[in-house]
Amino acid sequence: MRNRHSIIDQIRRDDPEYQPLPEAYRKDAMFRFAENYIHADGWHGPFSPRDLFREAGPRERGLTLSEAKTILRWTDPRDAALSILKDAADSIDDYRHEDYMTCDEADCAACESGEGHLCEDWRIDSRDIVKDRFAYVFEIYGAGII
Repeated sequence: MRNRHSIIDQIRRDDPEYQPLPEAYRKDAMFRFAENYIHADGWHGPFSPRDLFREAGPRERGLTLSEAKTILRWTDPRDAALSILKDAADSIDDYRHEDYMTCDEADCAACESGEGHLCEDWRIDSRDIVKDRFAYVFEIYGAGII
């Protein structure tokens, strides 16, 4: 469960459309399965992928037959799922909040006209965003997993 004072929620106060993960991951059925597997196995497991498929089949999870077969062939499901989550975490960039500001330059035309410059106002490191987005992984397995 997300803390109401999470980093992502703080970013969304200024940027309501902010999504830390690229759309390709958010729509990817393998990524969603990996998240579900780590949640289930980490909090309530141990489970195998086959156990999760008994709960909801591959089609209900949006997986193709080929993807389901790949998952069932995982020799270490936890490691395979964490690898998918790590790839997603690696795709998260620093968040840069930009705002128009004026400078103290005497001959700056943009500042004289009142327009100012688009400058970085503040930044949030990608690692902090990853810790927030994947907090459940850190709670289950500790730091250094993804």
